[in-house]
Amino acid sequence: MEDFDLFFVCAFLLPVFFMAVLVRLKKKHSNASVQRSEVIVWNLVLLFFLVSGLFLGGESYFRFMVDTTDSFALNKFTKRWSKRYYRKNNFGVRDNVDYNYLIPPGKRRLTIIGDSFTAGHGIKKVDERFGNLLREQFPEIEIHILGINGFETIDELNRMSKILSEGYQLDIVLLGYCLNDITYLIPEAKEIYERMAEFDENLGFLARNSYFINTLAFRAMARKDSNVTNYYGFLKDKYQDQSWLQHKAVLLDLKKTVENSGGTLSEPAGAVAGRNWPGTTGRASAFAWQGKKMRQKRAHAPTGTAGDTEATRTAAAA
Repeated sequence: MEDFDLFFVCAFLLPVFFMAVLVRLKKKHSNASVQRSEVIVWNLVLLFFLVSGLFLGGESYFRFMVDTTDSFALNKFTKRWSKRYYRKNNFGVRDNVDYNYLIPPGKRRLTIIGDSFTAGHGIKKVDERFGNLLREQFPEIEIHILGINGFETIDELNRMSKILSEGYQLDIVLLGYCLNDITYLIPEAKEIYERMAEFDENLGFLARNSYFINTLAFRAMARKDSNVTNYYGFLKDKYQDQSWLQHKAVLLDLKKTVENSGGTLSEPAGAVAGRNWPGTTGRASAFAWQGKKMRQKRAHAPTGTAGDTEATRTAAAA
């Protein structure tokens, strides 16, 4: 297995080595008077044994038992998680099916664009993210999920323009929106990303090779950075100033790009409370849309809504 590397073997052998030293010291002085210096040596070796044992326990836990993600996708177990569960298709996005540029005759197409929430960051089985659940609910509709970790609205606009120039056809487009999709306009957010990337690049030997130390290092760094601990707090404030007006213009460009190519941009999933989105109904759930618009445009679409799926709960909580 990939996690049984030389570093872990050394971490495993350390407490074994110190235990062997303790046993040897005990046998050597079992029937003789013990000098003060020997007591000090015994206590030091015992301390090293306990510390190495605790380290081995923490390393084993984060190396073999933790199988999840963090928000910024930089620490070791998150990078490992991505390697385990992300498989890209011919469009370079996470999915278990390839996509066509042209809409098949007689079918509708739903294109979902977004960031890591749309890609399913943290969801091990790709079929359990909301886009794939919609595909299962509506098999007669071709559903493409163009979600890429770290994408912001400007990236989604550029990606949409690129695939349209390559001949991609649009029908219905759903924007999977996240609060941090405005960060390309916020210097403080860019500085956070730069600091975290620099921190990751400059990690020492232990933090680079140990899952345990790596996790502790990132958590300590995050707690020291007030902008990281209050990340979504200061992002939300930006929706009340000039940044929102600039961002709104980009959203309008995205809407115009979609409509000029024959598509319809639906309400964003995960809208920010208190804000009306250009060309949409603000906080309306994207899943109210999928239960209404699709049936209006295709009489034989199945009745009912997506139900109490993870996707529905996510959209409703936004």
